[in-house]
Amino acid sequence: MNAFRYLVLYVLLLQAGICFAQKKIPVEVAHAGNDSVGYTVAEELRAAIRAAQGALVMPQALEASDYPAGLRLTMELGRPRIRLQLVGANTVPPGSETPIAVNIVYDSADVPLGGAYIRSVVEMCGVDNASSCAARILAATNRSVEWLRENWPSLWKTL
Repeated sequence: MNAFRYLVLYVLLLQAGICFAQKKIPVEVAHAGNDSVGYTVAEELRAAIRAAQGALVMPQALEASDYPAGLRLTMELGRPRIRLQLVGANTVPPGSETPIAVNIVYDSADVPLGGAYIRSVVEMCGVDNASSCAARILAATNRSVEWLRENWPSLWKTL
């Protein structure tokens, strides 16, 4: 009976060690455009990434960044990351939904021209459904990161 207790304790500790060994992947969220819907979706997406506490994490230095697409920040340039580039329409009638284009890109200083394209997603988002829109974008990002792991292991290993 005593050996059984040690076996259970060993299995629980091993399982906890595996969970803590999960790879943390930095994700940068950038929004381009002057629309309030796109800005709200970008903020909701950042909050969803922080709240999920999964493999995707917001780098500390980039949490509140909101800058034009294509601009690399020197403070995180040395570390490869997944970059979500959100682009919204500049003219949106109040109370309506707008298309938000999301480019999911592997970004690294070693990859020229702003990174390696993984996938694009277009979501119809409004102020009222910004959090559910961010959740759908996060789900698409998770699928894209999984695709990167399976199909492009040389880039995956650098994250």
